[in-house]
Amino acid sequence: WRACASSLDGLGQISQATGIPIVRDFGGTTAVAVMATWAVSMTLLPVLASFARDFGPESTVLSRLCDRTAHGARRALALPSGPVLAAMGIVLVGGLTLGAGLQVQAYLIDDLKDGDPILEELRWLEEVGFGVFQVNVFVEHDELPGHAPEVLLWMEELARFAEAEELVLGSASLPTMVRELGRAAGLTNASPHGPFAKEAGADRWSAQTTRELLFLAEIQGDDAVEDLYLREEGVSQIILFVRDRGSTATGDFFDRLAGRIQAVPPPGGRANATGTVKLSQILWDELLGRILPGVALSVVLVCLSHSWMFRSAWRGLRALLPNRLPLAVLAAVLHRGGFDLKPSSALTFSMVFGIVADDTIHMLSALASRRGRGEERDLTQRGQEDAGDATLTPTRRLSALFDEVGPALVLSTIVVCGGFGLLMASRFEALFLVGFLTALAAVLALGADLIGVPHLFRAVGALGDADESTSGTSR
Repeated sequence: WRACASSLDGLGQISQATGIPIVRDFGGTTAVAVMATWAVSMTLLPVLASFARDFGPESTVLSRLCDRTAHGARRALALPSGPVLAAMGIVLVGGLTLGAGLQVQAYLIDDLKDGDPILEELRWLEEVGFGVFQVNVFVEHDELPGHAPEVLLWMEELARFAEAEELVLGSASLPTMVRELGRAAGLTNASPHGPFAKEAGADRWSAQTTRELLFLAEIQGDDAVEDLYLREEGVSQIILFVRDRGSTATGDFFDRLAGRIQAVPPPGGRANATGTVKLSQILWDELLGRILPGVALSVVLVCLSHSWMFRSAWRGLRALLPNRLPLAVLAAVLHRGGFDLKPSSALTFSMVFGIVADDTIHMLSALASRRGRGEERDLTQRGQEDAGDATLTPTRRLSALFDEVGPALVLSTIVVCGGFGLLMASRFEALFLVGFLTALAAVLALGADLIGVPHLFRAVGALGDADESTSGTSR
């Protein structure tokens, strides 16, 4: 039950705390699945097992591997606690320091490995000047019509400003269309300022002229006019074709574009940059603003749940500390590996958060149950009566604990690594990261619990009072 509650804490709390819909839905669904698995294991599985006559050989290659791994980890009990805890502290601080360099960097076509054919075709389209992604600048006209020369001049200058950006491949706007219609109608303009110049004169096209040009295009059935200008609604738009260069570059571009619109608003109206690219950028900004506070809140919630399970705030905090080590290392691996924080990475962290706490809960629960049922009598039955006195030493107590839960922890780690490791063969970077980071976190969590937790218990004197209060819960 404690292991199930741990998984619910890690998968549910962090996901619900972030407020990101995709992460929240993932966490809620997974938490329900964990609870359903626990219910089936406690009810249906024992009934099915009662009908089984042969559970297979008692010793297999996998079971011997688990036993040897647990036995090897038990040898670390002979090491002094000071250097072991100092090494863990260095790894934790180093991981947090490197992980602090992570940045949110997401792409519109995301989670594909470099060299994927889809990305290759996208880059080719961008190189030849075709924009796959668009930014739409909608202009609402209140005082002047959208085909007025002053408005067309403003739109032309804004398009020219945007095209100077490295991110922008080109644009389509109402002034460009009006120019083409004027050329087709045989109109000429010799003014260096163009047909929409502010200076009055014979070379400046009037609002009536541009309206007639647009009317001729409409009666010929040119639907392109409606794509750029809805005269009755008083709305026009500038379409900017942009490259997919990541959320950081896109965010900087939107800041400059918004600053330009605010500094030089359209005459007699207002403008706003929007579109799917802008909506995606808002999602990335929300991710940056919510994921870190969500992780901090989830740590507090998990610590409180651990404190409730073990009836002690100090013991709950103590159980939480080793679980931060795998997460810090994962953040460092992401940073050093050139990966960025994106929705797929956030999902992985929420998944790993539950996995890394699971082994610690098994260790604490086993220690609590042994103390609750009488550890000395249990060890005597195992033939370990050479303790020297009636009170077992911390090292012997931990050694017996390794015999009980060590192989099970190793086996569960192998299962997790094998299941998620298959995802590393995917062409999608998101699935690759889920498989790689989850398998790595499972191995790190196993090492932290089999090596770090015993030394932490011994250093803070936890073995003498490991679970005086939780033994009742265990029973």
